[in-house]
Amino acid sequence: MNKIHIEKIPEEQNKSMARCLLNSMKEFFADSENMKAFEKWEKQREKEAI
Repeated sequence: MNKIHIEKIPEEQNKSMARCLLNSMKEFFADSENMKAFEKWEKQREKEAI
């Protein structure tokens, strides 16, 4: 597997990728079914951490 060297990516490119990711996350979590699945996953992780 190739390794990605984040520190070598120019800052402006990082910001551009972050904006794209944020928009995708907003769209994903706007769907109530996705939000329910996330909350279920989050609760499961909390139980496993204890």
